[in-house]
Amino acid sequence: MENPLEGLGFHTLFDAAADALLMVDDAGRVVLSNHVAQQLLGYTEEELTGLSIENLMPARYRAVHLQYRAAFSSQPAKRPMSSGQALFALNRDGQELPV
Repeated sequence: MENPLEGLGFHTLFDAAADALLMVDDAGRVVLSNHVAQQLLGYTEEELTGLSIENLMPARYRAVHLQYRAAFSSQPAKRPMSSGQALFALNRDGQELPV
């Protein structure tokens, strides 16, 4: 049986995802965003690329998120995001969105 995804590149699959996806480097900068994330957040791909992930979250979460990123970078491992906590993002207009 032939795999229908065979031959599709990573970028094609990343952009085809139904969920908003952001790929962030070790410094917390967006390196890749899919079309759904761009629409949800109200930014173009060029505007998101290089933006600090903390700039996309409410100010009250930024400091603790920096600590979470540092902890993850020091001991990377597969783990669920948020672990039962609500996650919020800010769109271009500053509106909070549950994500």
